[in-house]
Amino acid sequence: MREFQGEFEVPSHFLVNASTTRRPDAVSSDYLTSFSMGPVAIGDVSEGPIAYPWRARVDYDEGLNKSDIYLARANAGNTDWEAETLLTTIFDRIDEMDLGFEQAARAVVCVEIGLRVFLYWFDPFAADFVFTDFDAGRTPRVILDDPLNVADSDILFFYISDTDDTVKYRLQRERYQIAADVPITDIQNKFLEDVFRTQDNRVAISYSVRNIVTGRYSLDRLESTLYPFYADDKFIALMDLVSGTLQTVLIIHDLFDKEKLELLLDVLITSTLISVILEHFLFDRDTYDIELDVSTASTLIVVILEHLLFDKDTFTAGLDVLTTSTLLVIILEHFLFDKDKFTASMDVLTTSTLEAA
Repeated sequence: MREFQGEFEVPSHFLVNASTTRRPDAVSSDYLTSFSMGPVAIGDVSEGPIAYPWRARVDYDEGLNKSDIYLARANAGNTDWEAETLLTTIFDRIDEMDLGFEQAARAVVCVEIGLRVFLYWFDPFAADFVFTDFDAGRTPRVILDDPLNVADSDILFFYISDTDDTVKYRLQRERYQIAADVPITDIQNKFLEDVFRTQDNRVAISYSVRNIVTGRYSLDRLESTLYPFYADDKFIALMDLVSGTLQTVLIIHDLFDKEKLELLLDVLITSTLISVILEHFLFDRDTYDIELDVSTASTLIVVILEHLLFDKDTFTAGLDVLTTSTLLVIILEHFLFDKDKFTASMDVLTTSTLEAA
């Protein structure tokens, strides 16, 4: 049994891809290796910015005091790594590193060196890669925030700033010149571990919190608001769910200046449905129609339709819950402004168990 740092750092025992020094009181990940989704090849945007997993690795030469950063892409079967290529060499000892890819399939790497944070990035003004010292700080992390919308996405560069004891982020579109605060406070015993995209289209920060009395760590996270979905002038969505077990259906639209939006959602027979949530923030729409049908023999826990509507000529919503359903909650909530016509109907039909509506 090994518990304390000295018990791990003995000739008869060694750690692979882990560290006993980067986080006090902890055996932690190897912060000189990082993974990120990326393109099919460096500079190749033909398959988009998140086609394959990539790995970055730091190889430090103590005699020459240089850190080589190598990249490797996963092979076609995602079972192994292709041959490594040298991305860049930094003539210093890197303490932590994180990898990302920008919209044009170029690598972006942030590093911590001697309690300062640096970024290796492509500067369009210089038309070349640069290595920039940005701040006194630690635990830098990068992410492409909206890879499926490259025309309006950014590399986000996060770190804990020792200049004013806050968590900061910088935007690619601002050439990383402006540091904005992230609402994570009391950072003396906190460490950024990862930034990632969640399944519901948010950017999340995972950070560890050290209890200096017990020496133990806990994980916490902070999430952004939902990134918007921008449709064309006519947006039609159709979703059918048949004979399955479904945990959550979440449909969120942040729509501006659309002439017509139609949404049809059918949840069909013999399904167990935990949540149906439809949330809409709508501005300047001439026509908006929604219809939600929950059909026979289904167990339905929650249905929520929430609308925040501005300047609409016509709004129509229909909700039908059909035969032999067990229905616990239905919520229709609307915040309506400047509406010429608003119509909503809800039918709960035969042999249903209804607790709240």
